[in-house]
Amino acid sequence: MVIGPNGTGKSTLVCAICLGLGWEPKHLSRQSTEGDFVKNGILRAEIEIELAADWARHAENPAITTIITKEGHGSKGQQVDLLINGKKKSKKAVGDLTRSFSIQVDNLCQFLPQDKVSEFAKLSPIQFLADTQRAAAPLQMCEWHDQLKTMRQEQKWKLNEQQAINDELKAKEDR
Repeated sequence: MVIGPNGTGKSTLVCAICLGLGWEPKHLSRQSTEGDFVKNGILRAEIEIELAADWARHAENPAITTIITKEGHGSKGQQVDLLINGKKKSKKAVGDLTRSFSIQVDNLCQFLPQDKVSEFAKLSPIQFLADTQRAAAPLQMCEWHDQLKTMRQEQKWKLNEQQAINDELKAKEDR
């Protein structure tokens, strides 16, 4: 949790975490492109985030570097380069790495920028449960929950089928 007085850079830090881990600006509700986050008059911004390794799954603390260059390259006058430990990687590779650390910038129960608080308040109880479970529980728990939902749907279908058979039987007995 990031707490501090107005104007101390809390939102800037949150933006840097989101963009620095390779996520899209849409998760911040502030700007439309990464280049919009680069200070006016500056052509290049660099964010480096070092993740603390879980030694059971990772051999070292990976460092993700995001370099945003305004003007010249990309479709909107910007280019975003992602590196892991100094080696250029795809957005998918960075996403796979952040997922291996259970980092979910797209989950309001885990990453809640100030501009998304109203969205969080509008979550339905079902969506709130799903997002909380995804944020806090092991992946297997989410899979089990999905299996239970599927089993419940099958149970409802079979109960309806049984009711239809019972109704048909009753009708034949009455006849």
